[in-house]
Amino acid sequence: MAHETHRSLENDGHRAVLIRDTAGARLQSRSGRIVTSWWMDIALPAMALLPGPVLDGELVIWRGGALDFGAVQSRAASSPARARTLAEGLAAAYAVGDCLSHPVHGDVRGRPYLERRAFLLDVLADIPPPIQAVPASDDVGTARDWYDSLRPLNFDGVVCKRASSPYRPGRVWVKVRHSEPVDAVVVGFTGPRSRPRALVVRLPDGSRALSHRLTAPLAAQAAELLPEPGTSRFASTRDGERSRRERAGACGGSARRQYPHRTVGHPPFTCGNRSRIKQVSEERAGLEPARPWRPEDGPRPVVWTWPATDPPALWVWSRGSWRWASVAARLDWADGRRAYTVTVDLDGSTTVTHRT
Repeated sequence: MAHETHRSLENDGHRAVLIRDTAGARLQSRSGRIVTSWWMDIALPAMALLPGPVLDGELVIWRGGALDFGAVQSRAASSPARARTLAEGLAAAYAVGDCLSHPVHGDVRGRPYLERRAFLLDVLADIPPPIQAVPASDDVGTARDWYDSLRPLNFDGVVCKRASSPYRPGRVWVKVRHSEPVDAVVVGFTGPRSRPRALVVRLPDGSRALSHRLTAPLAAQAAELLPEPGTSRFASTRDGERSRRERAGACGGSARRQYPHRTVGHPPFTCGNRSRIKQVSEERAGLEPARPWRPEDGPRPVVWTWPATDPPALWVWSRGSWRWASVAARLDWADGRRAYTVTVDLDGSTTVTHRT
């Protein structure tokens, strides 16, 4: 049975799919969002791949000889312009765990994992870092050594896959982690409301616990979700630290700030400083409506812009839901040897191509 199961390292990063086709290279998050502009230090090296592969991996950042998930969060929570600055100080790497499509064999998701692993190694044979295949082995002893020895480097653990298993979305693989995640309700916080130091959570057994100290990006995200100031009192966690608890109710993850000039909903941003979001008309945003708005259309479309991004990011209220769009833009990049152009379309997709 040991040789029927292959084990690979579980990295502590952001899951992303790398797509390299004739149009260029782009990165897509698990939610389907195109995140190429945030990870240009991966998208540019990906241009060395032959067109055709689709790879599944983790975006990671090394700091001080160990994986730094906080640095990954900081990059993902920043604007594309800020992400470029962060990349200059801490470059990212892409740890590839699976191959979904091959330049010659096409879609290989239905093939056994053992074949997909061979296709992956073939695709990356001549590709240097920062794009690399994660180590994998069918030897139990090797996997145990990885599990024990690499914990100080902040690896999550080991992923176990059947050698004969096809690629399926969802949780079909066994992950042996050093610690298991637990869903908890946020009921309080320590430190100032504008920049909480830690969160007080109610665990499934009803007890309360204090989270680790929040990184700056996580603190900013948490501050956006805390309810407006109200009557509060102090409470204590089981480890003795005092915290503030709102009488109005728990400050769970679904809490959202209300905007005084809000018309219909508000953009579903999950990070960053929302005070910088501005409401503008479709005309000022540079969007061409299909036809003039009519009263029977319902609430007038509202556009929220995020000026810090490059290019400006837009959330547009359309047909009863928020839709992502962006101003068409062309950004020039160079890696010292070759020039590229990044084209951002109105549908939010980002593509890297050689600059002519």
